[in-house]
Amino acid sequence: GSIALSGTVFGTGFTAADGVATTTASIGTMIMSDANGVFSVIHQPGNTTTVQGTKKYNFSLDPDHKKYARRVFNTNPQLAVSGNFYPSTIETDMWLGETYEQESRDTLGNNLSQPLVGFITGIGKNGTPAESPANMRDVDAREARTNWIFGQDLKDSSDFQAENMQKLFRFIGRGHGEWLHKNVKISIDQVRPSNNSTSEFGSFAVIVRHLSDSDNAIQVLERFDNLSLDPTSPNFIARKIGNRYREWTESERRYKYYGSYPNQSKYIYVDVNADVLNGAMPSDTTVPFGFYGPPKYKDINHIMAVTSG
Repeated sequence: GSIALSGTVFGTGFTAADGVATTTASIGTMIMSDANGVFSVIHQPGNTTTVQGTKKYNFSLDPDHKKYARRVFNTNPQLAVSGNFYPSTIETDMWLGETYEQESRDTLGNNLSQPLVGFITGIGKNGTPAESPANMRDVDAREARTNWIFGQDLKDSSDFQAENMQKLFRFIGRGHGEWLHKNVKISIDQVRPSNNSTSEFGSFAVIVRHLSDSDNAIQVLERFDNLSLDPTSPNFIARKIGNRYREWTESERRYKYYGSYPNQSKYIYVDVNADVLNGAMPSDTTVPFGFYGPPKYKDINHIMAVTSG
């Protein structure tokens, strides 16, 4: 199918009396909205035998407008495949993906109900939709997560390699979407070695904090103290925070649940490394020490030869 922006061409300086087309329905052309920021698009389905016919939509980027885009357009990708959840009579080959209202508000001074100019550009080769950017990502939506927290180096310091450190655990969001990584951070605090002769396992605390706080004025959302990496302990990190999550299985058409411990946190669950979960760490004295950061490009040494005459 296809979709085209419809309306008055922006910036031509001509009128209909000049014999120049001033309105169009196309892609690749800058089109003006009406005085209130409302655009029009024409949707032509690719399969008119099962999909609803050509339709015109009027929409706004303003979430407060009655014709806000996410109210006007289909936002359910499941309607693109009839017979799974919905009858084929409401099948459509078009749905609305991401929208960026806040970015638009910031750019336009928080006013989306004013005359605007829109533009639609092609996102794939004609007849080869599998090559469009939407298919280039090849990554399912996923929860916000930390990188792996690892333990201290227990070998000779001359043999230290960060990538070989014992992975311990990481934290994964519980359905809060992008809000979580924009509003929440996590601290590991009160890391202590064992203080008794019955166990070599140390202890530590996990603090779920507001992203905008500081170490001098901590805003605690949740706190879990006296945690342990001992899977037999009542204070085992997975037992205290929870490690339950679910995944959709297409073949069985249902969610499957994983993890042994109910989630006690509103925001996160903990993904514990298999060595820790199975009590197979190289040393029970291991405690949280650091975390893996984002990938980094390799350094490049550029040597320039200079001669003088």
